[in-house]
Formats: sequence, C-alpha cells, structure tokens
Amino acid sequence: QESRGLGSMYKRQDQWFKFEFWKVPSAECESRTLVEFLLNYDDVYISTGGADLKSFGEVYKELRPKLNVMHCIANYPVLSGFQSFGCVAYLREQGWKSVGYSSHDGDYECAFVAMGVGID
Repeated sequence: QESRGLGSMYKRQDQWFKFEFWKVPSAECESRTLVEFLLNYDDVYISTGGADLKSFGEVYKELRPKLNVMHCIANYPVLSGFQSFGCVAYLREQGWKSVGYSSHDGDYECAFVAMGVGID
C-alpha cells in the first residue's frame, strides 16, 4: 500500500481507494496509539468486545467526544439474551461521539432490540 498524503487515500495495484472511516476491531480496542493515528485521517469506530468498559473508557477519557464506540460481545454467535444491552446506556453516559452495536448475533431480531435501547 502507498499513501499520497491525502487523508486515507491508498493505492493498491493501479486503483486508488478512499476510506471514509476506520473500524478498530475489539482485539485492538485499547490501542490508543493506533486510534490516535487513525483520528488524523478519518472518523474512527471502536468495537468493545471483551473489554472492561471502565478501563476502556479511561484509556480514551479526553478523546471520547471524537470517537464512535460500538458495544460488542466477542462470542460468535451471541445467543439471544446474552447481548448485555445495558452497556449501551453506560457507554452513552460517558459522552462518546456516538454509540453503536457491533453484532455477532445469530438472530437478526437482536438488531431491532439494539435500536430500541438507544444506539445511534
């Protein structure tokens, strides 16, 4: 990959790609160095699967208004009833730019429940 210094424009083979946002996977959710780097270019979304939400929030305390956080359960698939949707309200109280849901659900109906609990 090659960067032209135009935000997130990357050339692969003979084609240029423009990324409008970056999604940081759960396994890297507390990698502040990575997130700060990505914030220089585009909107950043971070999945929280497996993270302790209190320590996760502390890692990004002053960056919360700039970051989109996505509540996530890291299991594949997540059985109905194990989504921990109460975490959405907790994340919303912390002042993130937006709060979403990164679904690994086996049942699509869980997405409707997520909308009902206040994801953006």
